[in-house]
Amino acid sequence: MHYIKPKNPSFPPPSHVFLKTFPLPPPSSPISFVKGTMNATPEGVTCQRWDSQFPHNHSFLPEHFKCKNLTENHCRNPDGADYPWCFTTDPKQRIAKCTHIPRCDAEAKRKTGKVL
Repeated sequence: MHYIKPKNPSFPPPSHVFLKTFPLPPPSSPISFVKGTMNATPEGVTCQRWDSQFPHNHSFLPEHFKCKNLTENHCRNPDGADYPWCFTTDPKQRIAKCTHIPRCDAEAKRKTGKVL
């Protein structure tokens, strides 16, 4: 576990924050890099900015994951999960999968009738 002191003292930080670290996927993982501007969950909850620690503290900071395109509050997949995801701005829901983003293989199948 790591202790991270928030950079932005304008929000009320908890008295202490412990973060869990996650292993990185292999660089060749086909789903580890996501681009696009989807910034809400399938239910319409706005995603939290990756450079923010409020309302959810996390270790996926853009400066530590430069190749993962952690821009603004867009759905991304920095840990190689099944789907892109984001931290949400809802204090009661930490993470949401962005399952409404079409996968490249699904898009190719829809256009050609076969998986490439």
